[in-house]
Amino acid sequence: MLIDQIAPPQFDLYEPAGYYNRERGTMDFEAIEKAKKQAKRRDLSNEKEVHLNEGHPAVRAWNLTVDEIRREGAIFMFKGAMFGGLEVAMALVLWPA
Repeated sequence: MLIDQIAPPQFDLYEPAGYYNRERGTMDFEAIEKAKKQAKRRDLSNEKEVHLNEGHPAVRAWNLTVDEIRREGAIFMFKGAMFGGLEVAMALVLWPA
C-alpha cells in the first residue's frame, strides 16, 4: 500500500513565539530574523544526542499484521539511504496512528 498524502506543517506551533500570524495566515519573517540575530551559541552536551532506537518491538511494523497496523498504527522505519549533502545514512520514521 502506497500512501500519497502530504500533510501541511503545523504553523500554529510557531504562534506562541510570535512567528506565525493566524489572522493573516502568514509567517512573521521579521520576528524570525530578529530571533535569529539574538540567538546565542551554546555548547551542547552529547548526552541528549538523537540516536536510532530500534527498541519497542511490539509497535514495529514488521512484527504486526496489516489489520493490527490499520487499527493501532505502527512504527515504520526505512534506513540506509544516503542523504545528499550530509553523506550519512538517514532513517525515516513514520507513525500513521
